[in-house]
Amino acid sequence: MSNSKPRIPQNWYSLPRLWRWCVLLCLIIGIGLRIINLSDKVFWYDEAFTALRVSGYTEAEVVQAVSTDEPVRAAVFQRYQQLNSHKTLFNTVQGLAAEEPQHTPLYFVLARLWADWFGDSITSLRSLSIVASVLAIPLMGWLCWELFASPAAASIGMLLLAVSPFQVAYAQEARPTALWTLTTLLTSVALLRAMRSKAAVHWTAYALASTVNFYTYLFSILVAQAHLLYVAGVERFRLRRNLRFILAALGLATLAFAPWLMAIAQNQSQVDTVTNWLAVENRFTLRSFGKLWAYHLSLPFVDRGELVLPLPLRAMVSAANLLVRVGVLYGLYLLCRRTPLRVWWFVMTLIAVPAIALTLPDLIYGGKRSTIPRYLVPVYIGFELALTYLLSQQLWDSSTVKRWQRYLWQGVALVIVLVGIGSSAAIATSPSWWHKVHNRTVPALTAQINQSPGPLVISDAEVGDLFALTHYLNPDVLLLVRPQCYACDAHREWLDQPYLPPLPNGAETVFLFNPRPSEAWLTQLNQQQTYDIKPLAEGFNNWLWQIQLPSR
Repeated sequence: MSNSKPRIPQNWYSLPRLWRWCVLLCLIIGIGLRIINLSDKVFWYDEAFTALRVSGYTEAEVVQAVSTDEPVRAAVFQRYQQLNSHKTLFNTVQGLAAEEPQHTPLYFVLARLWADWFGDSITSLRSLSIVASVLAIPLMGWLCWELFASPAAASIGMLLLAVSPFQVAYAQEARPTALWTLTTLLTSVALLRAMRSKAAVHWTAYALASTVNFYTYLFSILVAQAHLLYVAGVERFRLRRNLRFILAALGLATLAFAPWLMAIAQNQSQVDTVTNWLAVENRFTLRSFGKLWAYHLSLPFVDRGELVLPLPLRAMVSAANLLVRVGVLYGLYLLCRRTPLRVWWFVMTLIAVPAIALTLPDLIYGGKRSTIPRYLVPVYIGFELALTYLLSQQLWDSSTVKRWQRYLWQGVALVIVLVGIGSSAAIATSPSWWHKVHNRTVPALTAQINQSPGPLVISDAEVGDLFALTHYLNPDVLLLVRPQCYACDAHREWLDQPYLPPLPNGAETVFLFNPRPSEAWLTQLNQQQTYDIKPLAEGFNNWLWQIQLPSR
């Protein structure tokens, strides 16, 4: 069969009209999936801390206020997740620096300003992430254009990012991940443009973009390291103009980021305290390590979460996973074989530097840094670039692809897009997904509590869990709590000792809530002789008991 030699598109309008309409349709679908069902998503632990930071209060202030011998109404907890006249933007930044300095402040500052303008409801806060995620789509197209100089690649890059289930999941969450995607793309575009133009003004723009990226997410330091290694490799590790410029630009960005670096250094013990969960014992075997990275390879494109699917659908998703993994790896291979150093080295460094930096500590010391998908945003962008290049070559930009091969690749592209849309639709229409690891069952648990006569909830759960619980409780439900503090030292001496205070008069139905009790805590609960306790729900994130009151 003779080779097919299609006209290589030179700009957006030279692409076939049908393709342009398909891309626009997918963009509309992707944006629509980010928006729908926003208010029905489970409000969970991490988002509770976003609301706390926006309010300007600290966790320590909450613990002090609600740790009393008298019950407090559920509505009291909402006070610490809403704007008020007593706390300002300065309090937001100050509380973050004191309790969670590993979280850089830009997202939380923007969230506070966003709440001032549009309201402090969780739906409003989530909409900030939607805006960031939507803006990332054209930036992905711009990055593909700077890297591949191909309108076909730019359109495919936008399409893949628009229907990416990973992007849809984090677009609907009031956390910094979507903004980090946006600023990482912005920084990458600024770098490639600066290298192409060699103009000082564009290197200044790169320095500003890097500063914004640093203040968006601490792991942006890894992106800067990847960019530095990229420029050094392109310049053959010689101190030429571009290498001098990026050193100066990153130096300026680091200088601008120095105030927050000082906050981190001054509160290093606090950083160690609030991030020690990442260093839990989690030794990898070769098999588990392979499965982990196979999962990462396909996650930006295919995600069935924890859905229980019928066998035919499960087989189709498994086949799509395999297809995407092979496609990404083949795309990386073609990049290294067919493109100049300035192209393939950018993608490889963007993937390798964060991946190695997060994986090596896990392999050497144990831990689960490399298992957290939101830490791998630059890696996922690299995977999307690899698949974008592969599809653009097979569909448009290669004259060596035979006609039947082109038809085959059109089918492959169609499958990848449809599976992405299907995965994203499942995420958009589900109240919870895998990334909301805590509190997914809270709405069901609170339904039991709200329907009970005269309910009282006793709890020594963490503050974030109590915020998630009270978000769904009727405002007049009473709580008697001794909260565990994630970011402060309050009550840690009682971590494994259940809180079972004397019951106040007037309680008709008494519940005990602790969604993630330790084994020692459960043992102590089973051995206590004070109350007769019946479990209503069991399992990780799902523990609820009822205390049997004596008959009157």
